[in-house]
Amino acid sequence: MNISSAKTTQRRRARAGLLWVGLIVPLGVIALAAAVMFAWLPEMPDPAAIHWSGAGPDGFGPPWANLLLPLGVGVGMVLVMVALGLLAQRLPSHRDGTATLLPRSNHDPSATVRLLGAVSLGLSVLLAVLGLAIMGVQRGLDDARDAPDIGPWAALAFALLVGFTLLGWFVQPSSSKPGPLDATQHQEPWQGGSAAPLPLPAGARAAWFGTSTLSRTGIVTISLFVFVTLGVGVVLLAFGRAGGWFAVGVGLLLVVMLLSTSVFYVRADAEGLHLRSAVGWPRYAIAAEDIAAVRAIQVNPFSEFGGWGIRWGADGRFGIVLRTGEGIEVARINGKTVIVTLDDAVTAAAVLSAAASTGKEQE
Repeated sequence: MNISSAKTTQRRRARAGLLWVGLIVPLGVIALAAAVMFAWLPEMPDPAAIHWSGAGPDGFGPPWANLLLPLGVGVGMVLVMVALGLLAQRLPSHRDGTATLLPRSNHDPSATVRLLGAVSLGLSVLLAVLGLAIMGVQRGLDDARDAPDIGPWAALAFALLVGFTLLGWFVQPSSSKPGPLDATQHQEPWQGGSAAPLPLPAGARAAWFGTSTLSRTGIVTISLFVFVTLGVGVVLLAFGRAGGWFAVGVGLLLVVMLLSTSVFYVRADAEGLHLRSAVGWPRYAIAAEDIAAVRAIQVNPFSEFGGWGIRWGADGRFGIVLRTGEGIEVARINGKTVIVTLDDAVTAAAVLSAAASTGKEQE
């Protein structure tokens, strides 16, 4: 079996594991818990307790509202996890077709897919147990305020979250560890080695300027999440819930993160690689003498880093990954790897390769 067919087989096994561990089994767990909870509805007090604090029940509503925990939150989380897993396996593409010439990163998405499936299973068990506990302690009561504390059940639910997440990880197919970028290979970028230095006359220097911008899908998704978070916070504050301040704070923090990480100005020149956010911070730089190898590659933020933004991969790589498609992969002398998504990655890589070669000659 050649390398390509082996990777295809591994990708199919990872997808099958995701669908069984992350979708089919979790939905079955949630459906079973919801069926039991539905059967308990006639035995529930009305109004029923739907929220607890350290002193006991402090939130009340119709008995059916407790079904929203597994059916609403649970099903929603499972579908999100599986959708992210399927996105992680999607091959990068580019609207003008140039990225199809570039190699994919050595990273194998199976580990990311495996983690998403395991977390989906763990969360489904957590929410199912919490839902059953919340309704179970109220069965037969005339007044929901007499319901006992669910602290022990919550502790059990979180223990099961950890246990079933680990179980979901180990029952899925294992993934291979990606190999490092070989700094000794001086081939064309699309052949998988270090980029060929940009040809320059003696004594000449080159500079490349570009912009790395968050994809439209990323902007819409994050903006929608910010809107929902702020909306939930405002509603909670309107009902006098102190937790509303937390939700508003998270929403505002997300706004700041979106503004500071959605656009980066990139410069590649004789001094090395420089990146600066459109708002001035954060900034990053890699000196030319610190570059061991550089190449243009295809990048998938979900499979390699779990999403958009300033990210660290499970394999220790650092990335400013704002969209799917072209990017540069820089291997540093210290063994660390940096990835940046941007257009015209081949030219940027050639300029950096020339700068790195000049720096080595001067040494």
